[in-house]
Amino acid sequence: MTSASVLNSYPNLFVKQSDKGCLRSLCGCDAQDEFHIATIENENVDKFYAKETSGCCFRLFCPVLHPFRMNFSSGATTTGPLVAIYQRPLKCFPGNCKCCCYQEIMAFDGAFNTPIGSVSETCYFCIPQYNVKNQSNDIKYHIAVPTCFVCCPNYCAEGCCRVPFYVYPNGDMTHHVGKIVRQWGSCWSQCIGVPKYSAEFPPGSSAEDKALLMGGSFLLNEIYFKSHC
Repeated sequence: MTSASVLNSYPNLFVKQSDKGCLRSLCGCDAQDEFHIATIENENVDKFYAKETSGCCFRLFCPVLHPFRMNFSSGATTTGPLVAIYQRPLKCFPGNCKCCCYQEIMAFDGAFNTPIGSVSETCYFCIPQYNVKNQSNDIKYHIAVPTCFVCCPNYCAEGCCRVPFYVYPNGDMTHHVGKIVRQWGSCWSQCIGVPKYSAEFPPGSSAEDKALLMGGSFLLNEIYFKSHC
C-alpha cells in the first residue's frame, strides 16, 4: 500500500491557492505557492495541504518555468503525513506548438519516495496536450484543452472566465472521463493571481492515478491558471 491510498475515497478535490505572498507578488516576485485542498462538495473543510519549495531567483526571473518541489500532505497544515512528493524540472516554455524539451512534473510516493509516474507535455500543434504515465512509463490518460472546430482551443467549454483541461483515457480523445477546471474567484484573488480550481477524477481511477492527476493540476496551475506579475 502506498501513501497515496488515502485518495481512494475522494472522487474529486477543490484546490485553493493561498494569498499568503500577495504583497510580494504585487511587487513583482512570486512567493512560494501554498495550497489548501478540500472537496467540491465542501470547499471550506480542508482535507489536504500542499507547499512548494523553490529558489527565489528562479521565481523572479523564470516565474512560469521555475523548477520546484511540492509536498502534498494529509490534513490542513504541514504536520500531516506526506501523500506524494512532486518534482518539476526546468524546461522550455509552452507555446503554440512543441516538439521537444517538454514541460514535466514527476510524482513520488510520500512515504517511500519511490516513483509513482509523471505528467509531461507531448508533441502538439495549437492544442496543449499532456500524457499521464505510471511508474512503468505506460500512458494512462491524456490531458488536453477541449476544442472547437477541430484545432481551436475552447476555453469557454465550462463557462465564461474558466480555463478547462479535460482528462481522456489513453487512445480515446473523443470522450473525457475527468477534468481540471479553473474556477472564478473573488475580484481580489483574480487581481493578485491566486486561482482556485477543481479536479474531478476518472471513475475507477486508482489512488496513484489521482496522485498523478493532482501533480498534473499543479503543473497546469503554474503554466495556465496562475497570473504572474
